[in-house]
Amino acid sequence: MKSFAAHGFQLISAVALAGIGATVTAAPASADSALYASIAISVRTGATAASWNYPSQRDAERAAERACDKLDCETWITVRSGYCGAVAQARNGSWSWGRATTRGVAAANAIGASSGPQPQVIKTVCQDAALGIGAIESFAAEQPTE
Repeated sequence: MKSFAAHGFQLISAVALAGIGATVTAAPASADSALYASIAISVRTGATAASWNYPSQRDAERAAERACDKLDCETWITVRSGYCGAVAQARNGSWSWGRATTRGVAAANAIGASSGPQPQVIKTVCQDAALGIGAIESFAAEQPTE
C-alpha cells in the first residue's frame, strides 16, 4: 500500500457523492481476528476495485489488485476492522484517499486530501468490525448537463 505521504496529500474534510464504479471481491469472514479491506486503482485507466473480509492486509491488497485487472493496478488504501476507506479523483486525473470510522467521513477525507480541482468520490469500502461484514459503494459518473 502506498503511504499517505508518498502520494503527497494532506488530510482535510469536504463532501462529495459522485464518480465511477468497478469490480469488487470478498473473502470468507473470520470472527477470530481483525479483517482487512482494500481499494486498488489503475491510474492509467481509472479502473478501481475493492476487496474485504481478508485475514491480512497483504491478502486484501492482493485481492483488490487482482480484481482491478489492469497491469498498473496498485493498492491505495487498506483499512482494518472498524474503518472505512475512500478514493476520489479530481478533474485533472489526480487521485486521493481518506479513511475514517464512517463511510461519509472517509469520503469527505478523500475529497479534502485532493490536490486537484473538483474531486469526486469514486469508491468507498468499509470493514465493519471483525464480524466479516464488508461493504462497498461505487458511484456513477455525473452526466453532463446542457
